[in-house]
Amino acid sequence: MRRCRTLALSVVLALLAGFQVALILGAPLGRYAWGDLAYFVLGVVINAVSRSKPERYVMVPVSILLAALSFPIAMGWA
Repeated sequence: MRRCRTLALSVVLALLAGFQVALILGAPLGRYAWGDLAYFVLGVVINAVSRSKPERYVMVPVSILLAALSFPIAMGWA
């Protein structure tokens, strides 16, 4: 069962990577990027309230960066 979950996770991450590459190459899919943007913004909030200091110090800035980089794509500017 663990192997199936690992494979499923890998497939979903590969599809997400393919989606991101399609956006980079100019595919008109920006309207679908809002989900990514919302996920990264939610990540900022959730990581900011974490009890783990390393998580707050590392993942909050990473989530902010990901949200900032996703915003122009979601808006159709990039």
